[in-house]
Amino acid sequence: MKKQDQAHLKLLSDVGKILSLLTGSSDITAFLQRVTNKLSSHLNTAVCSIYLYDEKTTPSF
Repeated sequence: MKKQDQAHLKLLSDVGKILSLLTGSSDITAFLQRVTNKLSSHLNTAVCSIYLYDEKTTPSF
């Protein structure tokens, strides 16, 4: 199997794991923490952040 194909399969597997985290979580903070951990692992990075945007509380420019 080609290296590119292996990377694609790993990405699909990780997306599936993230979706399973969503269905098994009732706490948004814990869910987002698990997602950032999974993304950081997949991307092989030390840091990963998710920024939330709320139209009601964020001023428009």
